[in-house]
Amino acid sequence: DWLLELNTGDEAKRKAASLLSQVFKFAMKRDYCNANPAALADRPSAPDKQPTFCPPPRMVEGIRAALFEAKRPRDAYFISVMAYAGLRPGEARILTWDDWTNDSLIVTAPKTSDWRPVKLLEPLAADLGEWRKQAKTEVMFPGERIPMWTDSAYNNWEKRVWKDFQPMPGVTPYQLRHAFVSLLLRDPAYNRMEVARMA
Repeated sequence: DWLLELNTGDEAKRKAASLLSQVFKFAMKRDYCNANPAALADRPSAPDKQPTFCPPPRMVEGIRAALFEAKRPRDAYFISVMAYAGLRPGEARILTWDDWTNDSLIVTAPKTSDWRPVKLLEPLAADLGEWRKQAKTEVMFPGERIPMWTDSAYNNWEKRVWKDFQPMPGVTPYQLRHAFVSLLLRDPAYNRMEVARMA
């Protein structure tokens, strides 16, 4: 009854019921009560999620070709790492050459400092070998004025460069990583758990 009377949207009602359920669960552990009425309440159902957009390889290759043609190899290889190794933009822009071996990348998540190994697809390994010959810094994808991209430098890149080369409105650099996941899920050599660990 309390949930039904709340004058809010369904999402707020779901969150309120979840929080209240946790409160009652804690109260039961401390013997303040012997039941969790919030666990029995009917909650509004969650809305259907929009399907995740997965850029096909043809689209990724189109972006890369346009960047190479515009004499922007750093950006083309940056796109490659997100699309073919499943990196988030924040992970890709802090990569150093020490994070790379011939067949894998050691990827660090900036927010948590957790790391994971990602096995490289052969074409990407070849790409990185080619880029290594041209790059002059320890950072794999250096900023235009400073070695490591700052958040503002990345946001500026997204507004200036990505905006000009994105294949269709609404596609973000972050979505490129879905191409990697899709490619691996189609390959019988990889199981879902391995793909999840690498992504």
